[in-house]
Amino acid sequence: MWIQDILNLEEKIEYSIEELTDLFEKKHLDFLTLCKGENKEYIEWYGNMLDKLKEGELPYAFADYFTPTDYWETSKGQKIYTLPEEKCKYINY
Repeated sequence: MWIQDILNLEEKIEYSIEELTDLFEKKHLDFLTLCKGENKEYIEWYGNMLDKLKEGELPYAFADYFTPTDYWETSKGQKIYTLPEEKCKYINY
């Protein structure tokens, strides 16, 4: 993960979200340039995902152990279904 290269995650992070964003932008400018443009399907899915979350609930898109599925699980056990065929894009799947 990019942040582990620049910060010791064992210690309290003193950076603000704005400072962390600036660090990410500097480290990944090429990637961000490739991401420009519209993606209506993803924008619609993301908005629907946010609408389904309850207060204090977070979706999990990553874990130390991983089996590809067609959903993300939330911190409250809810399934948030991903875009069709998304799991085929996972590394080593």
